[in-house]
Amino acid sequence: MGPDAKQNAEGFEHAGNGVLVRWATQTEERTAKSNCISGLPCFAVVLEMNDDCPVGIYIELKLRDNNGTIVGLANEETPAMRQGDKGVFAITGATKASKASFGEITCH
Repeated sequence: MGPDAKQNAEGFEHAGNGVLVRWATQTEERTAKSNCISGLPCFAVVLEMNDDCPVGIYIELKLRDNNGTIVGLANEETPAMRQGDKGVFAITGATKASKASFGEITCH
């Protein structure tokens, strides 16, 4: 299955640099969020690689309140990932937020 077919079939978006990204399913989210800090907002993101990223990937989320206003950001750095790798990452924010949207996602 090519990257465009995977994008459509599994809900992935192209983030650039061979990185596909989507929000985690409920099952993936339960596993990922076991790494969250209690009492802080936590969001689970899935990455899948179409190319190698030998240093790691920077993931940034824009944190939003109930009105959709950006109130902060949360970020995470992944380990190196190779073509075909898939990872589920929990990203914890320090600002109270009920929603998040994707910000910068970059292969280093």
